Amino acid sequence: MTEKIITYLKSHKKKLVLSILLLGGGYYWYQSSQTKSVPTQYVLGKAFRGDLVVSITGTGQVEALSQIDIKPKSTANVVAVLAKEKQAVKAGDAIMQLDNKELKNQASQAKNSVDSARASLNLKIAGPTREDLAVSQKSVDSAKLSYDSAKTSFEYTKQTAEQALKKAQQQYDSAKVQYQNSLSGQPVTDNSNSQALENAYDNAKNSVSSAMLSLRSALVSADSVLGIDRTATFPDKTLLGVMNSQTMSDSQTSYLVAKESLAALDARYQSVSISWNRAQEEELLDMTMDTLQKMKILEHNVYQLLLNTITASSLSQATLDSYRQAASSQESSMLSALNSTQSSKQSITNAKLNFSSSDLSSKNSAASAKSAWESAQSAYDQAQLDNKKTLDSAQTDLASKKLSYENSQAQYALKVAKPRPEDLASLRAQLSQAENSYSLALENLAEAKIVSPIDGVIAKIALKVGDEAVPATAVATVITQSQVASITLNEVDAARVKTGQKAMLTFSAIDGLSISGVVGSVDTIGTVSQGVVSYGVKIVFDTQDERVKPGMSVSASVITDRKSGAVMVANSAIKSDGNSSYIEILSGADATAADTGTPITSPNLPERKTVQIGLANDTETEITQGLNDGDVVILSTVSSAAKTTTSPTNTRGGFGVFGGGSRN
Repeated sequence: MTEKIITYLKSHKKKLVLSILLLGGGYYWYQSSQTKSVPTQYVLGKAFRGDLVVSITGTGQVEALSQIDIKPKSTANVVAVLAKEKQAVKAGDAIMQLDNKELKNQASQAKNSVDSARASLNLKIAGPTREDLAVSQKSVDSAKLSYDSAKTSFEYTKQTAEQALKKAQQQYDSAKVQYQNSLSGQPVTDNSNSQALENAYDNAKNSVSSAMLSLRSALVSADSVLGIDRTATFPDKTLLGVMNSQTMSDSQTSYLVAKESLAALDARYQSVSISWNRAQEEELLDMTMDTLQKMKILEHNVYQLLLNTITASSLSQATLDSYRQAASSQESSMLSALNSTQSSKQSITNAKLNFSSSDLSSKNSAASAKSAWESAQSAYDQAQLDNKKTLDSAQTDLASKKLSYENSQAQYALKVAKPRPEDLASLRAQLSQAENSYSLALENLAEAKIVSPIDGVIAKIALKVGDEAVPATAVATVITQSQVASITLNEVDAARVKTGQKAMLTFSAIDGLSISGVVGSVDTIGTVSQGVVSYGVKIVFDTQDERVKPGMSVSASVITDRKSGAVMVANSAIKSDGNSSYIEILSGADATAADTGTPITSPNLPERKTVQIGLANDTETEITQGLNDGDVVILSTVSSAAKTTTSPTNTRGGFGVFGGGSRN
């Protein structure tokens, strides 16, 4: 029987596979048809205005003891005793005055912190002033001008360097050929020496022309800081050289010297530029080297002036650094040009020597040619070093000016940008913290005057003027005819309870009875039991009820804070992201759903809205900013899920059907 089944399966393998696939697909379709998608639902609520009460609850017993020990909150000397023993007092009457000089200082410092935090927040909200933007824009314009100038200078320096290197290469090649000719027995002809001399003078002329451009650029660059002959682009000249006034004097003097030397050079240059003779070229070379040296001194003095300049709101560090880099770059440029002109002068000297010794013997000619070749080699090597140094300096200057320009643009964009919600939230949090510290400082200052928390009679005055009051020791004892509830609180709750705070008392033995009271004392030293610290609190009844007996269990709710007319929402609506809080709203939602609490669906996704929170209790949270009375918010979200309905008549899969059929 088994063999027949196996044979049947092998012969109908394709049909069987197809049947399995069809049955499996049918089952999947059936199950999918039973699955219902449940859309996301939202439970809405409304912001509302009302009185927000923050309270702390504790339990204890009614005491027969009717006296309250009054203890100070801080250590200080007694400066005045304002009541006597056996004197009747009312709640709030002064009993003793402690030294409050330090507390006044703390309150004053806390007030300054509040003013500073509020000013920072207001400045952030108001944004930059017109003057601030003008200064920032001027920094951008100045940085752009420096950057554009650096780009032009870099391109010019690059071209000049390429030309100088090319000329040095030509001189080297010419000297090498002459030396090789001298070794092969060919005389160094007058024509070749004459051409070498001509080339030397042509190179000198080009060096002078190139130096003239560099000198004019350097003088303009220095005057952009000093502002002697034209309006300075430097943001604030009053800050120049304030750390060493001599640097300003040195810079101004060297500017006039360099300017005069350049003027004389320029005049001579213009007078002979059409047709130069060799004597005039050598004269211009000497004048050019002298002017380059003076201009180099000027740029060095300007750099020293900028090193002794300080930054301020009108002059950023980035801007000052860009001017320092420009002066340093100009000084390097003058040095490079000076080396180039000196090299040209040496080339003329060498060419003259070669030309005058052309009639010497072949041996002498070879020695002279070798010396000229070595000199040309040295000049070429120096030109390579000078060009690399000049290009590196110009490239560095260009990169620095670009960075300064981009930084100034970023600083300007930062000034004009609107403050981010998280920035405002952080500043508001700082203000709130400062205000809390100020409130605490005022409370501490007020507590330097020790008052009776209840109506009664002073049974004991424990200290006199000059004695030191400490928190652990009672300074006075007041006897009261009112009943007292003694409760215990944990260390977290006890830190928020102070004498004079109102409380509501209820009694498990007396249904419906509620009596108001006032906190009379709070232990300053806790009691440790099994690792838990607790503090005793005594609450004096405002009214008496004969049903209340000593030893009865009592529950007290101490009101630690209250806010009237606060806009608040249920705690479930508040969410947090880092240091900021937010609520979610649903655009287009039906506001009536917030009144009924019925979950709703919506095609719109929730939108986040940043809020500023204030007081909070176990059920509601105050919204100080970002929400108005009546605004609809999301209290909770029911996430979407797939709900599958299974038929009770068939719980088997598609393969189960096939298995049942095989039993025949």
